[in-house]
Amino acid sequence: MKGSELIKKLMDLGVVVNINQMIDADVASLVATEFGYEVEKTSLEHQTILERKEDLPGQLQPRPPVVTVMGHVDHGKTMLLDAIRKNQRGGRGSRRITQHIGAYDVELENGHVVFIDTPGTRPSRP
Repeated sequence: MKGSELIKKLMDLGVVVNINQMIDADVASLVATEFGYEVEKTSLEHQTILERKEDLPGQLQPRPPVVTVMGHVDHGKTMLLDAIRKNQRGGRGSRRITQHIGAYDVELENGHVVFIDTPGTRPSRP
């Protein structure tokens, strides 16, 4: 359901909140009932969240490092990743702008590396 529908229903019930505000369990239960849902109260024990469990050496497995390339638009991030991946899309001189985040698992001489390609940001103007 859309957040605007939820906010409207809450306002109809006399609860004035914005999309980022928390509501208590009673209000959540009330508004859920209005939409035909049921709320079940659960809680996380503070201790279990902070409890640190030791890793057993026999269960450890190597994971590839993750490299994120970030920067401004048209500064060569994707071209650099394409060169690492040895995948020249579109041939020589072709330029493209990354529209969405992409992840690439690349096999290199020393093992796998995961590269994250991010859309660039426009430099701010003074």
